[in-house]
Amino acid sequence: MRKVFFLLTIPIIFLLIGCQSGNKKVDGKKITVSVSILPQKYIVDRLSDNTIEVNVMVPPGTSPEMYEPSPAQMKGVSTSLVYFAVGPLEFEETILPRIKELNPNIRFVNLSEGLSLIEGHNHHEIMGEHNHATCYDPHIWTSSKEFSSMAVGTCNELCRMLPEQKATFLSNLQKLQKEVNVLDSLIRKVVETAETKKFLIYHPALSYFAREYGLSQIAIEEDGKNPSAQHLAGLVQVAKTERLNTVFIQSQFDSRNAEILSLEIGGNVVSIDPLGYDWISNMTDLKDKMAKALKSKVSVNGNE
Repeated sequence: MRKVFFLLTIPIIFLLIGCQSGNKKVDGKKITVSVSILPQKYIVDRLSDNTIEVNVMVPPGTSPEMYEPSPAQMKGVSTSLVYFAVGPLEFEETILPRIKELNPNIRFVNLSEGLSLIEGHNHHEIMGEHNHATCYDPHIWTSSKEFSSMAVGTCNELCRMLPEQKATFLSNLQKLQKEVNVLDSLIRKVVETAETKKFLIYHPALSYFAREYGLSQIAIEEDGKNPSAQHLAGLVQVAKTERLNTVFIQSQFDSRNAEILSLEIGGNVVSIDPLGYDWISNMTDLKDKMAKALKSKVSVNGNE
């Protein structure tokens, strides 16, 4: 019923933003851009020294997989000069084509273009019809390398859009990349001295992180759904065999199944927030928690 309501309200939302698109003004006002998730706003803010207004489509505490835009958010898109899309996010595939149709003056930049995307499998239901289709894992920002590529893509577009601020954008990009590189080195030290290279997580949000650092992500979730009893039993066996006692979960997801698994293995549930605004801070937190989960010899401060 929720999905049916969403689909019925889409035409109304787009009618509203279509009416607004002709009123866009930037002279004498703070320039606005739109992004899908908070880590993208962090990139724009860092590059522009917070001089650009950023309209974020997915609000804090919300999962992009379960996202439905509000009319106010869609109106914010209509006043933007550019929309920075992650690329493989499911809601972008649904919403962006209509935004493009009704706002022909908005430029769209796909930040995953040219990246090596990880294939996934998506199962969803629309108006009572089951759809099974190959898709791509959208969580590219959890990789230091891919996040840096997103920052470069964003910087290139900002330089094109505001050439008079190019020097500022490039200088800030260099500063941000230095911080990313330092964090990347610390994560590699954690992994190099880890007793195990596997970790448990409810929603498979760290696929790109795992690929970059040679780790194996074991997801509790099955094809976007809560796990079956058989799947949970299998995970318990894997966890005991591999001596895994940490179950990662994002704040945007129900923790009950993660808690059930942690009780069975005598472990604990650890919350992470890769969708949070401050990417450096959040990934540093993930590094510290991953060090404990992987039983790394590297301590929180990076020393052995």
